[in-house]
Amino acid sequence: MRCRMRVSFVLVALLGATAAGCGQVNERSQASPDALCADGPSAVDEGGETCAPADALAGTCVPVCGVRDVGVGTGYSCAVLHDGRVKCWGYNDVGTLGLGSRAVVGDEPGEMGGGLAAVDLGMGNSATAIAAGYLHVCALLDSGAVKCWGQNHAGTLGLGDERNRGELPGQMGDALPPVDLGRGKVAVALAAAAFSTCAVLSDGTVKCWGAGPLGIPLLDDNWHRGDEPGEMGDHLPTVDLGEGRAVVSLVAGYGHYCALLSNSTVKCWGYNDHGQLGQGDTASRGAGEREMGSWLLPVRLGTGKTAMSIAAGGAHTCAVLNDGAVKCWGNNWSGQLGLVDEASRGDEAGEMGDDLPEVDLGPGKTAVAIVAGERHTCALLSDGAVTCWGYNESGVLGRGRDYSVSYGAAPGEMGEGLRRVELGAGEEVTLLRTGWEHTCARLGRGNIKCWGGNYSGELGLGDTRPRGVYRSDMGDDLPAVKLYSERW
Repeated sequence: MRCRMRVSFVLVALLGATAAGCGQVNERSQASPDALCADGPSAVDEGGETCAPADALAGTCVPVCGVRDVGVGTGYSCAVLHDGRVKCWGYNDVGTLGLGSRAVVGDEPGEMGGGLAAVDLGMGNSATAIAAGYLHVCALLDSGAVKCWGQNHAGTLGLGDERNRGELPGQMGDALPPVDLGRGKVAVALAAAAFSTCAVLSDGTVKCWGAGPLGIPLLDDNWHRGDEPGEMGDHLPTVDLGEGRAVVSLVAGYGHYCALLSNSTVKCWGYNDHGQLGQGDTASRGAGEREMGSWLLPVRLGTGKTAMSIAAGGAHTCAVLNDGAVKCWGNNWSGQLGLVDEASRGDEAGEMGDDLPEVDLGPGKTAVAIVAGERHTCALLSDGAVTCWGYNESGVLGRGRDYSVSYGAAPGEMGEGLRRVELGAGEEVTLLRTGWEHTCARLGRGNIKCWGGNYSGELGLGDTRPRGVYRSDMGDDLPAVKLYSERW
């Protein structure tokens, strides 16, 4: 069987902006992976036939037998396949993989490919996007409904209780209810933080649940929403981001959220211990009075600068600007801001706007998308290359470890000192996701490669050896994750 390609140009990430972090999508290509396999998807999964990657036009379209979306969490990964099925692998102690067990998957040979079971989303349901939190996952279904599973601390799953889902038989499929977003409400995008989740609704508003600050008023002085009956649906208010402002894209860090609004401004709320909200202080926002709406000021990016793509990490935030430059603020203990020092930005007055330096990506280099992990950042450049900086203990930067566990905190480490992440001869990245200590990229042929920490098999390579600690781990020597068969 060979895959047919059908290319149709679409708006990327809602209204044309790209977004990424703990739960968001970065698209470089403008092609829609919506064609069907010539002989049907079942033939691929049975291992009898595989897609022919040579049919793909790298950089312009995605092979239809490939991956639509990727979610990268803490010690686990998930992928939305071309037909809307979801497959997850890695750490699974609380049911994060949605397989009705607590068994780790992907750390031993023979557990990936056709042998990896898909998440049961219920009769007739298929996914279009995925959001990965600390230890929970939410899928956006083709109907606009949302289903979540895994750890349910403080109502992270939005089901009116704190019972985990996906760790025992009988908890998934039709037994897993969708999140109640309210009468007539459907979601168009998702973002997942460590212990909370947000959905962008079709009217451009946002609803959040789990552990706060969530950007909504406290309920009886309780920072949690969704852990008790009667807190979801029409009882759950929308996040007030200002009158007439629709959300274009939404990203989540460990405990903060940032929204790219329809006027290309950025507003952030949640925890702010390192200045990750970009307000020139360390005061959290999103739980008290006079903190949201018009009281929540847009992040100052500089004169004439607007955001095109945003990312939220552990306690830092980044934006790709309208000229392709990148600015980052918040925690900088490991050089994740890329400013050749370890000083945080945004936690004191006079550090934002024109006073915030741009990240030196190298001569003539511009970014089209950005993602942020716990203490590292990766940029997808306009030429399809990926480059990363920050903490590199497990090889998450994909550049090897020459002399330091961090890059970006010392002179000479940015700009021409940055290395391209080698993913193989002729490979171009079309989607980039990162989590706590590992990163995954979708390539032009529709397959994915992952590198970094691999304690629980989250790289999907049938072992627990990290990749990227040595440069020899990367390039053509880094295998693609097998999701359909032993070949693809």
